[in-house]
Amino acid sequence: MPTSIDLDIVQRFHKQDSSLLPTQFYDGSSHKAYLTPSRAWENWYCRSNLGKDQYQCHTLLPKFYDPANHVSETEIRRDATKGRGHYAVTDIPEGSFINADDSHIHLHMHRYQWEALNDFVEKFPDAQMYRDLKNFFESYGYENEPNGLSGWSVSVANNNTFTNHACREEDKTAAAVPGVGFDEDGNEILFSPLQLRRKELGILTVATRDLSSGDEIMMDYSSFRTSDPNGDYERFLKTMCNTGEGMVPKEAPTHLPLEKK
Repeated sequence: MPTSIDLDIVQRFHKQDSSLLPTQFYDGSSHKAYLTPSRAWENWYCRSNLGKDQYQCHTLLPKFYDPANHVSETEIRRDATKGRGHYAVTDIPEGSFINADDSHIHLHMHRYQWEALNDFVEKFPDAQMYRDLKNFFESYGYENEPNGLSGWSVSVANNNTFTNHACREEDKTAAAVPGVGFDEDGNEILFSPLQLRRKELGILTVATRDLSSGDEIMMDYSSFRTSDPNGDYERFLKTMCNTGEGMVPKEAPTHLPLEKK
């Protein structure tokens, strides 16, 4: 991000006949700092008429900072049809945060980076590792559009990555935190210092009902894409529900270590 702003300055500003830099107080790094509001601004916002009635201000943050609302012990089990499944190993009350460290142990690719990767793969289809990177995000990741975090995210070291799709509403036992990005009337919040400071709120997973030990943790994947103009993703989900097979092979290939040269 900082470098992209600096390159814009290089390409868009008129050349100066001077050894001085084109700007004195502004560059890419200062712009990045503007994208993260201060804690004081967040506190003011949540006390003001703008934010005091919003769920993330009056309920989500106090609930998040209570350790009683967190569950970090779950289990991955092999499944003959699905490959893997994500299961509770303790009772999980409705509304509990499940493996909340997923909100920071993840990779994020901004929208402009994702578009550049797609263009690169199209230009160099034989660049296998870049194709693998794109496939990894598409198979295990999801699109997101909260304030300041547009693009794709994917878990890299968290059990949540093996959470299967809930084909029926009654199968759904988990979901993204509800209410993030919307006001009490259901209208989208276009600007919020809290959301800009805490972009990962939209990545958190919560239990949507009380779970018992041994229950499978499942989510509705239809929220994993921000748009589906041709209905391709919807058709994929229906096929996955009919066959039990998704984008990830049930049996992972065995990779041999690289030979030392």
